[in-house]
Amino acid sequence: LTNIPAGNLTGTVADARISTLTASKLSGALPAISGANLTGLTAGITMADSWVLSASYVKTSGADDVTANWVRHSNGASYLGHIGSSLMTESSGVFTFPSTGIYMVTSTLSGRTDGGYASYAGMRQYYSGSSGSSYNVTASGYEHGDRSSAHFVSNQTVIYDITDASTARIKFDIENSHQIKIFGNSVNRNTGAVFIRLGDT
Repeated sequence: LTNIPAGNLTGTVADARISTLTASKLSGALPAISGANLTGLTAGITMADSWVLSASYVKTSGADDVTANWVRHSNGASYLGHIGSSLMTESSGVFTFPSTGIYMVTSTLSGRTDGGYASYAGMRQYYSGSSGSSYNVTASGYEHGDRSSAHFVSNQTVIYDITDASTARIKFDIENSHQIKIFGNSVNRNTGAVFIRLGDT
């Protein structure tokens, strides 16, 4: 059959009769397609969350966990946001993951020396796979201040494979050789951490 006007064709074609349909044969607007019928696709980034210290404070020398003043960076500003409905949760500086997956965690320390030279000042990431009963250092980054009121920033990034969200925990500490002032602000990001779920484990 040849030269049949398309307007004279009606009805439907059974799925079994369509053996091969190349992209070049498709034109015009396609109807909505359910994702349930597609294979080989990933959901992409389903969670991105950012936390900051909401207030600055002075820290003497030594190593101490960051346990207070953590807030979600989107607090109080409509133009700051996140991705996903299930996000990180925090209690006394300990963060819990919302689900299994591959996560990228970037932590940042921003501060300045407070009254003298600091040979080192930095932030470390600690991970526990057993509900916080035992932690291991997974990243550390240090800077130094060579004079009074010298400003510094340090960053650390780790990719975690979270296979059990019910037991995985992460926390941060700050270690410094001389008294420093740690910068914090709930909207202007200084010291904090960003959590991005990259995909499935």
